[in-house]
Formats: sequence, structure tokens, C-alpha cells
Amino acid sequence: MAWIHSGHSGVWDTLLATARPGALLVEVVGSASLDPSRGDLSHEDAARRAGLTHVTAALGYALEPGGRARWLTHSEISAGVLDAVRNRVDTVVGESSPWPPPF
Repeated sequence: MAWIHSGHSGVWDTLLATARPGALLVEVVGSASLDPSRGDLSHEDAARRAGLTHVTAALGYALEPGGRARWLTHSEISAGVLDAVRNRVDTVVGESSPWPPPF
């Protein structure tokens, strides 16, 4: 599982070069990845070229009663990322629409 902040591409290079082919890579990406104007921010193509199984867990937000948004709690993030690991499927943790969130 990896949540590597931008500017640390050397970590990605090392991870992709040393992971065992067929290994599951769960990439956790922040809410900016859900902004349709930003394009794809994941490393899915590079992971697949390295022979890895790639799953993305994109962190969204939670909606409170009344429609106001808040960031996810640690427990919500952990539960959502573990679901992505167990199910081996791309996952949005929390809400992703509307974008931008109604903070």
C-alpha cells in the first residue's frame, strides 16, 4: 500500500523496480485526484507495466446532515483502504460528488 506525496518520484521508481511481479499495489490518492480537471494522477500504467496488480483508493469527503462536507476521519480512511485491499477493486472512500465539495 502506498501513499507517496508528489515530489517523491524516486520512491515510486524504487517501488516499481523491486516489487515482485503479480504483487498487489494499492495506491492511496488524495481528494485532488477526484477533480475531473486534473486528469489521472495515479501510477496505474507504470504499475501494470511492472507486472503489478494495481488498485486505487481515492479519498473523498463525508457529507454531514444539511449537505455540508467534511474531510474523512482516520477510521473512515482506514476502513475504505482496507476494503480496496480485500476486494482488489478501485475504490472511492467517501463521497466524490458534487465536485468541488460543499465545504
